[in-house]
Amino acid sequence: MKTLWRVCTVTFLLLVLQACGYKPVSHTTRQLFSEPMYLEVSLSKKDPDSGVFLTDAMREAVRYRLRGQLSEDPHSAARLKVSCRVVSFDALGYDPHGYVERYRVNLETRFDLLSKQKHIIRTIHTTHEADVTPSALRSSKAKREAIKACAVKAVDQFIAFVASHEGHQ
Repeated sequence: MKTLWRVCTVTFLLLVLQACGYKPVSHTTRQLFSEPMYLEVSLSKKDPDSGVFLTDAMREAVRYRLRGQLSEDPHSAARLKVSCRVVSFDALGYDPHGYVERYRVNLETRFDLLSKQKHIIRTIHTTHEADVTPSALRSSKAKREAIKACAVKAVDQFIAFVASHEGHQ
């Protein structure tokens, strides 16, 4: 009896979602980003040492999240220009000797999507917290990973914005 009730409930919810036109974000993004896209990443000149791994992180995040192909042709029909700027590293915690143990990375990312159908511009602010270890090598790696996490969050938020923007049209 409980199994029948669950099946009926799930079936009812699926019918309601289908009837009101619900589409998952993955379905919408597959349609929006189906053609190869040229990705241009520009960086702030204030933080050049974060530039290389931030560019790689943004390319990886766009390729993975959009599941699309990146084009090498700057005259491609779909273009995504991403401008990244590490705004700050804020200290959140100190050890007894006054050294920073934990910090927050603040990243500002501006997305400019241009395709045949639309032109969308969106600026997104993301943060990520990370621990600092006594090793300089590990701290540098933690910094790169924190910036990469911010880049992934920014791409996720942009995809959600585009999908919701598309759903309201």
